[in-house]
Amino acid sequence: MKKFLKFFCALGIAALSFAACEEEVPVEDLVNYVFSGNTSFIDYKATIKVVADKAAPEDVDLEIVFDAASTLKPEMLKFPSSIKIAKGDKEASAVLEILDPMGLKPGTYKAIIGVSLPAKGLIGENITITFTRPDLNGKWSVIGLGGKWGDNDDIAMTEGQDGWYVAEGVEIEAGEVFKFRKDGKWDLSYGLSADGNAPLDQEFAVDSTPGSKNIGIADEGVYTLSVNPNAAKAKVVRTGDIIRILTLADLVALMPAENNAEAAFKCVLNDIVVTYVSGSNVFFEDATAAMLLYKANSGLQAGVKLSGLFEGKVKNFKGLPEISEINYNQEEITIGQGVIPEAQEMTIAQVLANFDKLISKRVKLTNVYAGDDIQKKGEYNIYQGEDNMIFYTNVNLEKGFRAGSLFDVTAIVTPYNDKKQVKIFEEAAITRLIPLIEMKDIQALCTSSTSESFAGVIKGFYVNYIFSTDHIYLEDESGALRYYKSGGGGLKVGDKLSGVITGTCLKGSGDGRPYINYIDMKYVTVEAAPAEEQPKPVTGTLASFTDAAGLMYRRVYLEDVVLEDNVTKSGVVTISDATGTFPLNVRFTPSQAVPKGYKISFTGTFDVDSKGNLEIRVFKQSEVTKIAAPTE
Repeated sequence: MKKFLKFFCALGIAALSFAACEEEVPVEDLVNYVFSGNTSFIDYKATIKVVADKAAPEDVDLEIVFDAASTLKPEMLKFPSSIKIAKGDKEASAVLEILDPMGLKPGTYKAIIGVSLPAKGLIGENITITFTRPDLNGKWSVIGLGGKWGDNDDIAMTEGQDGWYVAEGVEIEAGEVFKFRKDGKWDLSYGLSADGNAPLDQEFAVDSTPGSKNIGIADEGVYTLSVNPNAAKAKVVRTGDIIRILTLADLVALMPAENNAEAAFKCVLNDIVVTYVSGSNVFFEDATAAMLLYKANSGLQAGVKLSGLFEGKVKNFKGLPEISEINYNQEEITIGQGVIPEAQEMTIAQVLANFDKLISKRVKLTNVYAGDDIQKKGEYNIYQGEDNMIFYTNVNLEKGFRAGSLFDVTAIVTPYNDKKQVKIFEEAAITRLIPLIEMKDIQALCTSSTSESFAGVIKGFYVNYIFSTDHIYLEDESGALRYYKSGGGGLKVGDKLSGVITGTCLKGSGDGRPYINYIDMKYVTVEAAPAEEQPKPVTGTLASFTDAAGLMYRRVYLEDVVLEDNVTKSGVVTISDATGTFPLNVRFTPSQAVPKGYKISFTGTFDVDSKGNLEIRVFKQSEVTKIAAPTE
């Protein structure tokens, strides 16, 4: 007993009198205590703590005492019966936890607590710990879906039964997260106590602690989201799949990157039109793109239009996006008559430049020619001017298309193993187009400074003159044109060009003269023509030379015309015969002056001046074959 009394005397606070002690205790043995605690409940918990300035010589139990003014009564809390400072320790603590925080009515609650040393009373002053139970009634909403956390991004919830709030038909992508919050503010919100996804079809606890974790959704779908704020419970129920309204362009974008891989889809497609049917293969098109339905036709015909709910798979077949499987219920779609879009007329260059956007669409290529004999099913090359691409026929062509044959073709754009190609499924897709083309036909195309293409079979274009190696004059019986070719391309005067020819021509922007600026010589045969086969120079009276278009670039031979001006240098002089006068453009510097009145015979070339007037040009002095002095 003496020992016990001695210990508690030692534990007494400094204000106590030591007269009650049976033995005097040295000052250095006295132990002083400080009592403290949280001022509010955090996560429904608060901690109280006693700290001594010296180690306890023996175990000491300190009683937790509630003041009568407390509105949080002991029965509302979970806490130990006492705080025990173990022998040799200087401090001890206890946790007080609210048993049913959501069961309390809205308001502010206080726990006024002290710590009592047995037989000696309270240590220091009481502390007050507060807890505010918010008013959970109000407008609850879902926030955060789609990464949207702004003030106007809440999805409103409706009040249900038994304290539950509900949001139905919410479309959620896999991996999205959200929280519940009240009145569109962050004063009160519910999340999870730890990172994770919401368990489906069952109630789970939610946490209103500031900084709680977002609620995750593992799988895409349509969900009903519910929260019971008073019970701090939530529930997530998946009610169906997300049904999106997609376009064929969206389906193309679903194609996996790996060859033969597939991606599932379930969506609404509107106004997709069957553009072409080849056996069990069907080509669809809408306003955005086109796709192949591979070997899954169930009686669809070209021109049929469909709208409604479809389910299936998109496959990557060697770079070609195709629908490998499609399913639909008759009750969920509408079938009617649509309009098949016209095949877009394009050049090979345009197809190649816009290839990805044209996949599975029908295009019309005109004036293309075969790079090889096309007879059997397989892959060939077709050309258009300087451009070429792969042409694949899925059928044997009975007619046979020889290399160099020109034709029009309506084909479907399709990749294969990273190759850009067009493909046909029937011979009727090809239209023969191998017209006989004459020089006058090309002349008629040269109407502006923009290049125009020409193509066809020529019987013979003859080289009638070459000036300065780059100016090649080509002629047949219908007319002539100048062909600008750097270095002459190996052509010589007297050569004959025959076969399939393609090229471009235009009218000069300065002088307005037509000329050929490109010829594809790949399927052109060049051979020296016998003199008797070549076009003969034009002859006639000067008065008859009035047809500028018909005579331009033609060769002309004249005898005994009279010079009306002296010829001393390059320039335009006048010549005459009995019928009239005509300008002669001398393009060379004479080695000696030719006086006015002399008669000459020469071979020249018709051309026009800057004003469009026809003239004859002599390029070399050797072209002048006879000079005669005027007779007295």
